[in-house]
Amino acid sequence: RLTVESRMLCAPGPAVCNATHMTVAIPAFPGTLVAVGVEDRTISINQLQENGIALDTKKGVKLHVSRGVLKSRLHRESCSGPQAYMSSLKLAFHLNEETVAMVMHPECPCDQRTPIAAVCTQDGYMDFEVLADSTRPPLNLDTLRLRDPACKPAFKSSLNDRVWFHVPLSGCGTRYWFDGERII
Repeated sequence: RLTVESRMLCAPGPAVCNATHMTVAIPAFPGTLVAVGVEDRTISINQLQENGIALDTKKGVKLHVSRGVLKSRLHRESCSGPQAYMSSLKLAFHLNEETVAMVMHPECPCDQRTPIAAVCTQDGYMDFEVLADSTRPPLNLDTLRLRDPACKPAFKSSLNDRVWFHVPLSGCGTRYWFDGERII
């Protein structure tokens, strides 16, 4: 016979997202955050900012993760457009002389009406949306082309009111340059 004792902390879900970042909040508890794991990389607390993650420890732990760190995918049929997510987020805490880990898979809720700005991802792609009603008269999205016409939108809404592109920075006729820490 085996008896197991475990302490649990229930964190509120889902992640809160806006056009620039995802916020993951953990309620206050007696542990101290010592490292953050994103995918298969471990990032120390003093390296978070330069890896696109801002830390707020005023009330619990809040991580503000830049959209550039997130991955994006086409959501299920219930959502038009891309959905930002992290396939793995591991938080390591020092608690009672031990290091304990919390692993989660945060994703942004589907937001069907808010257009996103261009987002550069860590895997070398740029994601952006074009809305038909962003100009007057509305754009005909069937005629929208990139410099390389072989590069088609990754998603087109059933209402033909928006398209979403997932474009490699080194393909589809893309030109880019660095302006300090920004890519233009």
